[in-house]
Amino acid sequence: MAIHKHTGEKAVVKIVPRPKLSFNTNTAITTTPISRNTMTTHDGEKSTLTSPYHDGYDDVDNNMYSNSDYKKLHEKELYIIREAYISKILVHPYIPQLITSVLGTTHFYFVFPYIPGIDLVDYVSDQGKLSEDEARNIIRMVGSAVEYLHRNGIVHRVSFKI
Repeated sequence: MAIHKHTGEKAVVKIVPRPKLSFNTNTAITTTPISRNTMTTHDGEKSTLTSPYHDGYDDVDNNMYSNSDYKKLHEKELYIIREAYISKILVHPYIPQLITSVLGTTHFYFVFPYIPGIDLVDYVSDQGKLSEDEARNIIRMVGSAVEYLHRNGIVHRVSFKI
């Protein structure tokens, strides 16, 4: 958890290692379109998907990696950046929106709002049994979020919080 030093706002920082390459970059992220997919926000507005990306591979020793190795590492990095960008543009009441991301030399840092509570699986395990009304409400919330993701061509793979 992180706390903003000026506002006191709580946030969660997800730290993801960057694919291992022999390069040194401290450049800022720039916005360069990678693909132009259109997504529909929860309220029906259209949004064009572009990815904030500076390739950062200017200093790569090309003799260290084969073209296929380089391409695989490059694709992994693009996947992480695209996932972060999608998290930034999703607008739905039951999906936490990415606040900001930082491209570090060796890691990506993704900042999400802090959501108090426990994971859905832990909650159900702790409760043992849910009432029909409580289960129905949870299913509606999860179904709404998953339907929104699927409508926009996104497959969900992380845990739920309640």
